[in-house]
Amino acid sequence: MFELSLPLFLVPSIMLLSLVLAHMVLRREHQHQNARLAVTSMDLERLRSRVEAIDERLKDENLWSDILLNRTNDMVLVHTITEDGLPDRIVQANDTACRELAYTRDQLIGKRMTDIDMSEAISGAPTYARTSDGINTVEQIEKLTGKEDFETEATIDARRRLRPVIDYGHTTYETTYTTSNGGDLPMEVSAFKFERGGIPMVVVFARNTTERREASRALHESERRSRDFFQYSALGLVVYDGDRKLVNVNRIALRIFGIPDDQEFGRFNMFDHPFMPEKVRNALIRGESVRYEATFDFEEILRLGLFVTSRSEQATYEIMMNHMGQDQNFAPKGYLVQVIEVTEQREMEAELQRSELQLRQAQKLQAIGTLAGGIAHDFNNILTPVLGFTEMAMDLSKENERAKTYLGEVIKASMRAKELANQILTFSRHSEPDGKPIRLIPIMKEVLTQQQASLPDTINVSRIIKTDRDVVIADPSQVHQIFMNLLTNAAHSMQAHGGDLEVSMTDFLVEPRGVNRFPSLGPGSYIHFSVRDTGNGIDKATAERIFEPFFTTKERGEGTGMGLAVVHGIVNTIGGTITFDSKVGVGTTFHVVLPTVEVAVEMPTAEDEDVPTGSECILFVDDEADIVKMQSHMLASLGYRPVLCNRSVDALKLYMDDPTRYDIVVTDQVMPEVSGLDLARQIHGINPQQPIVICTGFSEGFPTEQARQFGVREVLMKPVTKRDLAVALRRALDTAE
Repeated sequence: MFELSLPLFLVPSIMLLSLVLAHMVLRREHQHQNARLAVTSMDLERLRSRVEAIDERLKDENLWSDILLNRTNDMVLVHTITEDGLPDRIVQANDTACRELAYTRDQLIGKRMTDIDMSEAISGAPTYARTSDGINTVEQIEKLTGKEDFETEATIDARRRLRPVIDYGHTTYETTYTTSNGGDLPMEVSAFKFERGGIPMVVVFARNTTERREASRALHESERRSRDFFQYSALGLVVYDGDRKLVNVNRIALRIFGIPDDQEFGRFNMFDHPFMPEKVRNALIRGESVRYEATFDFEEILRLGLFVTSRSEQATYEIMMNHMGQDQNFAPKGYLVQVIEVTEQREMEAELQRSELQLRQAQKLQAIGTLAGGIAHDFNNILTPVLGFTEMAMDLSKENERAKTYLGEVIKASMRAKELANQILTFSRHSEPDGKPIRLIPIMKEVLTQQQASLPDTINVSRIIKTDRDVVIADPSQVHQIFMNLLTNAAHSMQAHGGDLEVSMTDFLVEPRGVNRFPSLGPGSYIHFSVRDTGNGIDKATAERIFEPFFTTKERGEGTGMGLAVVHGIVNTIGGTITFDSKVGVGTTFHVVLPTVEVAVEMPTAEDEDVPTGSECILFVDDEADIVKMQSHMLASLGYRPVLCNRSVDALKLYMDDPTRYDIVVTDQVMPEVSGLDLARQIHGINPQQPIVICTGFSEGFPTEQARQFGVREVLMKPVTKRDLAVALRRALDTAE
């Protein structure tokens, strides 16, 4: 074998070269190793940075997960799905779910969704299962079969509610969750399907709707109350939109207008109709809220075809039309119209005004009557000697026919003056006539017959009698005056153009608690007669003074103005009332209502024409010297023996001196110092058997019954005629015997 042999001197060199080469190799390897270490360090640094970034992102994701999961008010539940497509166990739950369901997270995770999710349809009901024989309770099936692997109604309901999630990935529904303490929570659920690690899952977002349901229930209740308030309000309410189109109308508004339904009401333009004042219409055009009162004539409404109504005649309404503001475009939002019917209220106010007017007029008449009564009393005192002396002069002038004729005219004038004074006293209610039961119908027919004879052919007279209960307590002559005055005034109002004059007479009953068109009347039976004409009517100014004495609208010489004043006084004296209705250019109707009685009417008897005389001694007392002088002659002419005094205190002294001297005492009532009644009382104390006659100018308030206790047998009204005095004296003396 060939071997290479080297010289020995080369061995060190070669060894050195080997060492150098080895050093160089090692150095290069070291350099390479350092290079590799540097690269590895950089990779580690980059890796560390990436890990830190991932950790930071994980922290952020955990924070966002916590915020999204546990900082929401909704429940968040994550559950798996069985192979049959049913909700399985809960694998994740947020804090809200644990709090609302009253579970800890450990208690809640692992439960099945069917443990907490109960269908609202079967909440609180027994659990049912479906079999081939039908549906039976779980308890029944368990007892019969001992099996628990059947499909319950809850399972069927859970499958039904979860099917859309499986098919479409999302669903919403409402259900009821059961808490750990058995409470029920109504829930609104949104469910989403997703996969985690290839495992299908469902995340459920559930919101407790208890508060919302309560709010909805409260809102519903509020809306119901608002509807009830609108429909059952005592006001008529109508709502319009900004274009004035009808939105709603309540039943009260329909009723007060008599409109059958909403559709018909929509035809009625409440913003412009014939009964609206012009200023109100202009205010509505300007967009203002208005309040006004209007009287609707339903005959006119039907004629104009404004709307269909079941009402008739007229009705008065107070209407408030409220503008409900403007929207952002300055257009009106709408209108609320309130309607109140004030027909009855206005009628009551009108009746109150009439009553106040009647009261003021009655007070005025009372004041005038008091004045008239005083004047009539003094007038009668003046008239008494005129009539008395004239009658005695007549007795002395039997052979002188001319003087007798003249004196007869004086007596006639005196009697007319007496009648005028009596009318004044009747008006002032200072004269209380001796009423007796009389029938009104014969008197009315008599006066009507007399009037028809003097009426022109242009006046048509008719009478309507619907009663036969016409007996009243009154003086026949005064009732005659009532009919005569009313018929005369009615005829006078139609004398220029003619017309219709109607007299009617009917029964009238005032119930204790009934509605009475004549408020001054108390409960009882009455007769109502009216006199209606189609004349000129009575204006307001005349109506206020129509019952005043001496007030007349007739020409001078045609009337005294006492007619209606006397009628008013007579009617009030009888206990009745008189009113009237009038319209200028249409006519007037006077209503007289008098109380009736159920008694027989006595037939009148003929009076004895002979004047009775006597011879007794009479104590005559009067403060008027002319009357005393006249009575001395008159009593003497009747055969009596008069003892005369013009002071009551002197008469009392004379009587006390010799009570047995006087057969009868005749005294005036109104005297200074001692009145006639006081004089009678003192005389009666001395001699209870003494007959007394009192003469008075008016008798209102005169205590007749009390006077009879003091021996007063007769009360005479001045001026006293010779015959009246003679009859009264004879009657008092004969009664005393």
